[in-house]
Amino acid sequence: MLFVPEHVFHGLEPALDGAAHVQLRDEAAGLPLAIAFLRHFGVPRGTLFEYAYAAQKLAVGADEALISGGGMSQEQFYRLLAAYLNVPFIDAYVPLAQNACRRRCARSGVAPLAPNAAGLGHVLAPRGPALNALLRHVTPGAAAPPQFALTTPAHLSRLALASQSRKIADEASLQLQSQRPDLSALDGIGKSEIAVASGVAGALAAAAFAAPFAAFVFVYAALALVFGAAVFLRLCAVCANVTARPGRARPLGDKELPVYSLVLPVYREKRVLRKLLAAIAALDYPVAKLDVKIVAEARDAETLGALREVRLPPYCEVIIAPPGKPQTKPRALNIALPFCRGSLLVIYDAEDEPQPQQLREAAAAFAEAPDNVVCLQARLSIDNCDDSWLAAMFAMEYAALFDVINPGLAALGLQFPLGGTSNHFRVEALRGIGGWDAWNVTEDADLGIRLARYGYHIGVIDSTTFEEAPAGLRVWRPQRQRWLKGFMQTLVTHCREPRRLVREAGAGGAAAALILVAGPVLGALLGPVLFAVTTMQIVSGELLAPPDVPTLLATVASLTLFAFGAVSCLWPLLLGVKRRGLWRAARWLPLLPLYYGLMSVAGWGALVELVRSPFSWNKTEHGLARSSKRKRGKPFTGG
Repeated sequence: MLFVPEHVFHGLEPALDGAAHVQLRDEAAGLPLAIAFLRHFGVPRGTLFEYAYAAQKLAVGADEALISGGGMSQEQFYRLLAAYLNVPFIDAYVPLAQNACRRRCARSGVAPLAPNAAGLGHVLAPRGPALNALLRHVTPGAAAPPQFALTTPAHLSRLALASQSRKIADEASLQLQSQRPDLSALDGIGKSEIAVASGVAGALAAAAFAAPFAAFVFVYAALALVFGAAVFLRLCAVCANVTARPGRARPLGDKELPVYSLVLPVYREKRVLRKLLAAIAALDYPVAKLDVKIVAEARDAETLGALREVRLPPYCEVIIAPPGKPQTKPRALNIALPFCRGSLLVIYDAEDEPQPQQLREAAAAFAEAPDNVVCLQARLSIDNCDDSWLAAMFAMEYAALFDVINPGLAALGLQFPLGGTSNHFRVEALRGIGGWDAWNVTEDADLGIRLARYGYHIGVIDSTTFEEAPAGLRVWRPQRQRWLKGFMQTLVTHCREPRRLVREAGAGGAAAALILVAGPVLGALLGPVLFAVTTMQIVSGELLAPPDVPTLLATVASLTLFAFGAVSCLWPLLLGVKRRGLWRAARWLPLLPLYYGLMSVAGWGALVELVRSPFSWNKTEHGLARSSKRKRGKPFTGG
């Protein structure tokens, strides 16, 4: 944390009787400077020593230990500090100077004020080292007119948001576009991509007219190559997962743990808000080192009302995202990012319930990992698989992906599309690459590839976050449609400059990343076509009695790809079912073809949306689950 700049205190003349000031210091001898002044207000010395000891054990500021430990609220503490220093306390709106930088304000706790009648130059919300610097520089009770005011860190964030809402909204939407426009989905399909696609389509149409069989063979071979690569990659990942013997990182003591920022984007989430807060409260992590940012939308009156009804813990801060476009989850994350104090950061969705040790395990893994490992993906598991056959299929799909495929790819040192939640990051690396792409509706898939292009790596941790799966088509289809649309956006974005992609991510990394994104898209769009062709071959008898050698070779290739494809699908699925104990869900496996058919419907819907409304966000409803395969924790009772 930055120290308070010297110029903030220039010109303040000591006015308090020196003997009285020394007497106060003598009474509080041995107490940390950050809380010693509270003796002036009658706070028992023994109480202050308790929090001083807690601060020493955790290696945090005594003020942070006091507030997070419930000794007093943030507002009480800063009001007393203002009274002790005889300076104004601000709890209402005051405009900041136009040159105020919200990043510096959030990190230093200092913000310049716009010209005002009181002649105040700055508003301060110091904590930790910055608070010590303030108390060392300023003599209490100065008679000279104060040149600064105090407020709480939470209110300073609100002032920055209110004073610079338009600028903040623009930065959240356009930061990546201004930094690396080639990596933003904002521009969509450019003229060059349209020209290439039109040229390829025209050439195929001409070939189909002139030599239909040859054109069919070419297209079929190209698709077989892509599907074959995807199948091969999945099988390699499963083999790596089965043979890997990952070790656990050495646990960190409370003193070694870093400050951890948790960003919780919520939109129309009144149903699950208390459940989410209870899940965060259940985390086994020192509360003095928790920095929770709840990001709500300005127009979401329902969620804002629910937040006002609960008494949030001291480590929670509500950030209200100013109106702007696009209204997406990654834009909300970008708004919160500059205000995060932690060196590590994790994203949790509104319905998430992470295992209590997850933050400790991620911090320990980061401590032992090389510096270029900047993201760790926790495992996601569905908690309501008994709600319907659709939820059961979703649960098995997640078990295959997060318990088998992704850990296998990580063991091979390959990148993979991130899940939308429980991604743990090194904050500085995340800021360095421009945060999230606000215009990509599957920002997690994009971010996995973008990290690779910056030379970073992704790992996994063996800790689970439990989630709610859509139990009905009304909720499932829009969600899956958004995911596939985002995969299409990701493909278009990262294929704009293929040579640059290979140069930045490496040939193997680029190929693996694109295959993992292209596979689901092509499978959803063309899977039914290939199934129809195979069915026609069975009906006509060509599949079992090919009329000529080329057809025989094509049939052998098709059957081989089909066999290995089935293995690459079922093997991780069954492994995941075994590891998660989802045998009840496995009874729905015969409906797998129907499930893939529904994915195809969602895929074509995503393609239509990509053309008509590329940046629209299909909101997934939460709080509809009726079953749980685990015992629920205690509900949040704040408020």
